Amino acid sequence: MSKERRISFKSVALALTLGILLVVSVVGAYRIWVSMDGGEMSTHGFIALIGGSILTLLVGGGLMVLVFVSNRSGHDDIVAGIPSSKNEDNDR
Repeated sequence: MSKERRISFKSVALALTLGILLVVSVVGAYRIWVSMDGGEMSTHGFIALIGGSILTLLVGGGLMVLVFVSNRSGHDDIVAGIPSSKNEDNDR
């Protein structure tokens, strides 16, 4: 049996709103970039811009992975003094 997953109106509205905001911001940034005098960038500048953006996304993603791994492994509970559910299962 396959389960049908219904998409709610709120999800569609949120996706459309975020998509519209993305398009508006990209178009606005492009228009500002083109309207500036002396806004030319060399090939090396574009390579640095793209490389820096990718590196920033990788570092942000890596830090989020570390937060999730730390939370699931129970290290956060140890520091906060919260008893771990893993330890409770072993005591029974």
